[in-house]
Amino acid sequence: PILNACMLGNMGSFLFKGFHGHLENGMPYVVQNGLLVASTYHFVANDQGPIGEFLRQIIGMLPVKMDPVLLVTLAGSLFMQISAILQMPEFCGASFNPFDVLLAPINALLPTKRTVQKTVLVKGKTVPESVPSQTKSQKKNAAQKKKKSSQKKKQ
Repeated sequence: PILNACMLGNMGSFLFKGFHGHLENGMPYVVQNGLLVASTYHFVANDQGPIGEFLRQIIGMLPVKMDPVLLVTLAGSLFMQISAILQMPEFCGASFNPFDVLLAPINALLPTKRTVQKTVLVKGKTVPESVPSQTKSQKKNAAQKKKKSSQKKKQ
């Protein structure tokens, strides 16, 4: 049920961009939102195991006397509406992600990402993948262009 709800909320992006295209720059806000709201609702409404029991017990301790399923439904709806309002251009803009704000203290404790530069073997030499290898004629043409541009600057 959790994956189904999350997939339904992202089906348009999955169809137009493909699965990998939608997730290439990390997990988008709509996926995070779907996972949070669907997981919370499912655990409170359907789970008879320790997680569901724990969440219902915590909700029962709140001063608001309301059905736990109704409370989680209202809280999820309110979270989604407030997030949408904050993503308006007049406020924080479309790139605003409430999960970045909520998880900032945890992210500060985590080590930073290290980037590893990929290399390829070209004519017996290891070169960075991002740097295109040039043939002799390409190198000669580049040197000639450089020479012509320096001659124009002198004139």
